[in-house]
Amino acid sequence: MHVINRVDFPDATLNGHPVNFTLDTGASMTLITSAEADALGLETVYTMPGSVTSKGHMGFSLSEPAHLTIGQNSFTTELVVGNTPKNVALDSGLGERVDGVVGWPEIWSNILVFEGDHRKITAVTTLPPETAGWLKLKLHPFVQLGIETPLPNGDTGVLLVDTGSYFGVSLPPEQWKTWYAAHPNAPTAAMMYYTPGVGQVLTTEAWADEIKLGAFTLTDVPVHEANTAEMKIDAKHYAGTLGLYALSRLHMVVDGRRGNVYLSPLPPPGPYYSAFHRAGIKDDTEDNPRRGDWTIEGPVKLDLDNLYMYSSSMMEDAGNKKISNGDNKGALADLSKAIEIFPKNAGAIVRRAMVYESENDFTAAMADYTLAIATLPPREGAYQRLIMQARISELKDDMNGAITLYTTAINLDPKNFEAYFLRGVDRQVMGTLAEALADYDQAATLQTDNVALPLLYHEVLRRWMSGLKNDLAKDIATWDDPWSKNAGNYLNGTMSEAAFLAAADKSSPARVFDCKTYYLVGINHLLNRDVPGARDFWKKCLSTNAKSIAEYRFAKAALTQFGL
Repeated sequence: MHVINRVDFPDATLNGHPVNFTLDTGASMTLITSAEADALGLETVYTMPGSVTSKGHMGFSLSEPAHLTIGQNSFTTELVVGNTPKNVALDSGLGERVDGVVGWPEIWSNILVFEGDHRKITAVTTLPPETAGWLKLKLHPFVQLGIETPLPNGDTGVLLVDTGSYFGVSLPPEQWKTWYAAHPNAPTAAMMYYTPGVGQVLTTEAWADEIKLGAFTLTDVPVHEANTAEMKIDAKHYAGTLGLYALSRLHMVVDGRRGNVYLSPLPPPGPYYSAFHRAGIKDDTEDNPRRGDWTIEGPVKLDLDNLYMYSSSMMEDAGNKKISNGDNKGALADLSKAIEIFPKNAGAIVRRAMVYESENDFTAAMADYTLAIATLPPREGAYQRLIMQARISELKDDMNGAITLYTTAINLDPKNFEAYFLRGVDRQVMGTLAEALADYDQAATLQTDNVALPLLYHEVLRRWMSGLKNDLAKDIATWDDPWSKNAGNYLNGTMSEAAFLAAADKSSPARVFDCKTYYLVGINHLLNRDVPGARDFWKKCLSTNAKSIAEYRFAKAALTQFGL
């Protein structure tokens, strides 16, 4: 049986009660276990829709506000609650409870010194001078701790550093097979462990006197084949995972702020490892199984923005699902909660603005767009600020101002399809159809997925202006959105008007899809020289009162342009 080691935060408390929190650099979030939340009477206020708690997955919930102290940090926040699969406990296997983990996004901004021979991690304020002679590599921009390392084939590999793993080195499957075949006499042992993304894993590990990992080599370390969850970090460039035992075979300094990592491998022999009994290596855990644990100390600071953002994102996701289900009232409540948790969540603010738009509350929508503009960092988000400023202009019926702002955004980022598409919409509303056609064409060229709307709008204008028709069949086959597929088939003549209208009535939110459909049917009547029919369907579009969508604006403009 393995002695399961970990990195403990000293003196952690939750609502004044002592808790055992560990550092898990392989985790993308900070969370508390559902067992500990229950033990402390911490209520769950939200469970992520579609959470799976069967073997191999973790469900996630959000707690009521709780006061947490970890190291030098004391704060109150909603915590992510991790629900492990039934009959699986997130503990050491020795009866030593793990109440929660601190993930990499919350601790990345420190300078962390990993002393492998002392099993200690220390947060320091300046880079230790001895790192000047060590191997210097770059950190990978993961939500987990990853190291970029050059590979023999000239590529750059990524090594995941996982303090939540007590093993040595995990190797990519092909590299593991090659190494294992080349070392037929290496001592082996069976191993079993649990990981949330896969479940229980039963495999083999072997003892390596030496293993090369890109730019550096470790000695006296156990190795095994990586699981699929590890490789999802960056499947194309994944080069392996370093667990706690592997970290005991080197000194490492991680400078998160500057994006650098410094490595200095240690000479053999390695410390005790329970799966392999090696001559001269004493079991240093006989009297105290916790003796193999790592400690963490120093002025460790948590990036609370990341912690708040993850909890906020859960509520934002809940709101987005309710938007998809047509529950705008529920979506507004969830998005408002997301913003309350983390007022800097610009994504949630923008989504709420869009919901307000769909409810025709343009005053509230403009207020949220203005808030989102102020929330974006001063040196970042210039393009998005322009997009939101243009949306405010549109809500004020200032189409010329919006077009000018979209043009500025295009000059700033000419390869982003969004501003072309939105400018095309405004140009169509203004009646400059040739310019709108050019914008839709450019948007469709630049957009790599979900290209349906630019192509549909382009085809409608093309037929309106020239009477020429394109066969959309090949494009339609790649579209996922049901309404767009139906619209394309209707324009292509493979779906009847009655079937198109009936399908729209079954969509949610009904008024949005009814308006979109009425507008398009009206255009088709216009192209077939049935002007009264076009007028009737465009008026039906306006009767839905779906003022925020492009088709409502198109129908309103068309009625004016044709004097209907």
